[in-house]
Amino acid sequence: MDILERMHNPGADGRGGYKLLEPRQKYNLAFCSEEEIGIAEHFREFVNTELMPYRHDIEGGWHRDGKLAKETIHRLYAKLVDFGVTKAILPVKYGGPGFSPVVRQMINEELSRADIGLATKVGKLHWAISVMVAAGRDDLLEEFAPKIAGEEAWTACFAITEPAGGANVEDPALAYKTLNTVAREDGDHYVIKGHKLWPGPSGPAENFQSEHLKGHLGYWVVAVTDPAGGEENAGIFYVLRRTSSLST
Repeated sequence: MDILERMHNPGADGRGGYKLLEPRQKYNLAFCSEEEIGIAEHFREFVNTELMPYRHDIEGGWHRDGKLAKETIHRLYAKLVDFGVTKAILPVKYGGPGFSPVVRQMINEELSRADIGLATKVGKLHWAISVMVAAGRDDLLEEFAPKIAGEEAWTACFAITEPAGGANVEDPALAYKTLNTVAREDGDHYVIKGHKLWPGPSGPAENFQSEHLKGHLGYWVVAVTDPAGGEENAGIFYVLRRTSSLST
C-alpha cells in the first residue's frame, strides 16, 4: 500500500517535539490544501517510524562501516519506492499520483529530517520527472514511467555543478554563462564535452545493484550548445549510464 492509498488516514506522530515544525503548523493553507497537509502528516509519520531509527546507519554507524551504510541506503530507498515517494509527482496518465510541486517540497522537507542524502537521492529522480513533464517529452515519460512507477527501485542522476561554477542554473543573473559543459550537435545526436562536479548518485554500476536496488536509469546533464552560454543555448540532455567515453 503506497502513500496515495493511505493518505486519507493520516496519523499524528505522537512523539512530541517542537509543535511549530509539524505539518499542520508550518504549511500554510494559502499555498496548499487540507488533503496535501494530510499527505505531509502521513509521510512525516512514515519518516519517524521507518527512517529515523536508522539515520546513523546511513553514515555507517559510529564506526563508519561502509558496507552497513550502502546496505542501509539501498534498503531505506527501496522503502521509499514501496511507499510511493519516488513516483509522487509522476502524472496520473503514466502511473503516478500526479502530486503538486507543493507536495514534492513537503516530501523533501520531511525526508530531509531523517537524512539529506536520501532526500537528495529522491529529489534527483523528481527533477528528472519534472523536466520531462515541463518539456512535454511524452516519449521519454513513456520510456521511463514503467520503471519509475513499478515495484522495483531505480535511481537516477542529475548533473549540474561544475568545478568552475554553474551550480545555480536557476539564477537569471548568471544567464547560464558559467556553464562550461558544451553539447555539440552531430547528426541525429549530440556530443557532450565537459566536467561535472558532485553529480549524484553516480559511479560504477555495482554501486546501484543489490537485493534492494535494481539499477541506475542514467544521467540528466545540464549543458549549453554554445560556449557563450545564455538561456537560448541551455538545455538538459539525457545520457545513458553506459555511454562510451563517460567516466564517473
